[in-house]
This record gives sequence, C-alpha cells and structure tokens, in this order.
Amino acid sequence: MKWCNMEMMQKERNSNYEMLRILSMLLIVMSYCDEIFGLSDLYGDTLGVYKMITDWLHIGGQIGVGCFLLISGYFMVDKKIDLKKILKIWGEVVFYTILIWIIWIIYQLISGDFDWILAADEISYALFPVLSGHYWFITAYIILMVLSPYINILLQALTKTQYQAFLASCIIILVLLRGGVPGIFAGMFEGRMYSVILMYIIAGYIKRFIPMKAGSFLKHICIAFSFYILMFMSFYMITYWGLKLKDKSILDMKYFYRELNSPFTVLICIELFIGFGSLKTYYNKTINTIAGATLGVYLLHSNRLLEKGLHILFPLYKEQNPILLILYSLLAVMIIYVMGTAIDLIRKKSVEKIWLRFLNRNIKECVK
Repeated sequence: MKWCNMEMMQKERNSNYEMLRILSMLLIVMSYCDEIFGLSDLYGDTLGVYKMITDWLHIGGQIGVGCFLLISGYFMVDKKIDLKKILKIWGEVVFYTILIWIIWIIYQLISGDFDWILAADEISYALFPVLSGHYWFITAYIILMVLSPYINILLQALTKTQYQAFLASCIIILVLLRGGVPGIFAGMFEGRMYSVILMYIIAGYIKRFIPMKAGSFLKHICIAFSFYILMFMSFYMITYWGLKLKDKSILDMKYFYRELNSPFTVLICIELFIGFGSLKTYYNKTINTIAGATLGVYLLHSNRLLEKGLHILFPLYKEQNPILLILYSLLAVMIIYVMGTAIDLIRKKSVEKIWLRFLNRNIKECVK
C-alpha cells in the first residue's frame, strides 16, 4: 500500500487516448442534438436526406460511450479499487445536479410557473443522482468501479485460451444474440450494465494480449469507418422495408443496431481504440486539459432539467435546407461542447480543489 495525495494521482495521461476521449464526447453531444432539435419526431420514420442527417447525428452516441468504457477499462483492469476517485466523480455529479436544480428553481420562480410538487420530485434526482439513475452512464460506471477489483481477479487468472473462450461466450450472448437479433432474451438484458461489463472485459483482453502496433492508425480508422457506414446503411434499409411493408415492428428494429451491445458499435469502438492506441505516445497539455472536462460536458448537456433550456437555446430547425441543417447541427454541437468545457474548467479551478482537499484530509487510504 502506498500513501499519496490526490494531486500525485493525476499522472500525465497519454494524449492519444485523450484525443479519443474528446472525439467520443463530440459524438455523444451530437446524438443528444438530434433529440434537442426534435428531428427524430419529424423525420424518424421517413426516407430521404433529412432521415439520413437524423441518423448521422444519432448513431454516434453509443460509440462514444463504448470508447469511454474501453479507455477506462484499459487502465482499470490491473488496478485496485480507488475510493478517492469514486468520491471525486460522485462529488462532480452532485455539484452539477444541485447547481442546475437551483438554477431551474430560480427560473421557475421568475417565470411564475413554479410547481412545488415537481420541485420536490426533482430534488431527489439532484441530491441522489447516482442512486436515482439521473445519468445511467454514471450509475453504471460507479458500479463498474466498485466491481472492477473482483472482475480483475477473474480476468488476470485466465490464460489467453480461457480468456478467448470467455470473451467469445459473452459476445455470442450479449452481442450476436441480444444486440444482433432483437427480441432474444427480451426482458433479461434490458439494462445496460451487461454491456458496460462486456466492454470492460474486451478492454482487459486488449490490454493483455493485443499489442499496439505503431503505424496501424489509418488501417484501424478505415475499418471503423467501414463499420460505421454499414451501421448507417442498416438504419436506412430497415426504415425502407418497414415503411414498404407497413410494419412498425420492423421500424423499431433499427434502434437495436445503435445500442452499446450492437455488433456494429462493439466493432467500431474496438477499431477506434486500437487505432488511437497505435499512434506514437505523446503528451499535449491542451488536449489533456480539454479531455479532462469531458465528464463535465456530459453532465451538463444530458441533465434532465438543462435539456429543457437547450430546447430554448437551439429551437427546432424548420428551414428545408439539408446543408444548413448540417451546419446548424455542427454549430450547436461546438457551442454546447465549448460552453460545457469552459464551465467545467472553472469548476476544476474552484470547487473541485476544495473537494479534493477535503478528501485528502478525511480519507487516508490511497491505494496504487
């Protein structure tokens, strides 16, 4: 056991993976913009260029989540439980949920549309965001952090052959069956925790058995892009046949292929991760600083109360011009990302420093 301060834990991160972290958050923000603009309601079950733009915005969200999990799993798979890191994340989540709840209350009072019952209901999400599942990813991620030391014991004990058999079994059950054939195991695997653990297991296999070959970046990015195109085409083709046959069950199938356990999503995430990992290792302070604020961007733009404000800031696009719609979408993504990054960097320089000092004084255990 080695004693250390929280500041000493913040090692210089490999900027290769930090670049992938930034790209992943951009994809996640794009997927939320589709909902913010209300494009799915307008064009979700139609054909044409607007349908293609809607799908393009939406399908990247789970790819971003999967890449985050691979990055985290890659560096967690040989580590012990880190209580301070868990509490650091928990503190950040609670800070944003309470802050946004207070701002929402003030707005409701000023607008004269205050509802005490609704306010009381929302405060439970603000005070207990992890337990209430305010952010599904945060709840799943903290559960993963708690379970990871025990999962690691299993993964480290497996030989390469055993690991391959175990991973193949997981992929067959959770990807090829659940993610590939809608309706199989319906009800059993509706939660996303299974897919989160699967990505962690994949990250462990990559860490132990797949060397990062320098110079293979372009190859893996091209493979990832090819699977991305196939995913994109599957959305369009399923919609086409669903409308042609007038079968809603077929139309609903398209949603299975953008999920975290979709075969397309899993393959794209793996190729992106290996591709960025194959780049020459380097450190860039600017990239790492921006990447360090990605969690704050996620907590801000996907907050259940702040989403209503984003609807006001970015109203439904009504102009029937696909090029302008793409530009409008990209501009919105960049504004949300830049604003979220700026806010979180301010938090890191102020509130987070106070929280870390509190943790250092009151939690003595710091295990490496």
